[in-house]
Amino acid sequence: IVPGHTLGDQSIASLLSVMRDISVPLDLSSSASDPNNASTVWRTISDQKDLVYYYDSAASPSIFRVELAKLDFKEGAPVKKLTVSGGQIFGGEVSGEFKPAEAFAWLPQNGAN
Repeated sequence: IVPGHTLGDQSIASLLSVMRDISVPLDLSSSASDPNNASTVWRTISDQKDLVYYYDSAASPSIFRVELAKLDFKEGAPVKKLTVSGGQIFGGEVSGEFKPAEAFAWLPQNGAN
């Protein structure tokens, strides 16, 4: 273990290192002969034990985490979102950065039961 860091921190850093290594570079031109090849935009890690999601942007120096325990998922709680477009750069834990938003409008199920 690196002094001053937990095994969990090192695990996240190690996973991100591997994910960055195998990510498809930005601005890679896809062609008709390889239509399933696209640039990596986000890399995410889900810590199921501690309920933390980590996000690493390939397009900016943003790497941040959301501790789900800090969000309100109770019925009737206000809908909130974190806007990650428009050049906004985040770092660290960002649950306090979520802003009020409109709920998604769900598409009809087309008669399916």
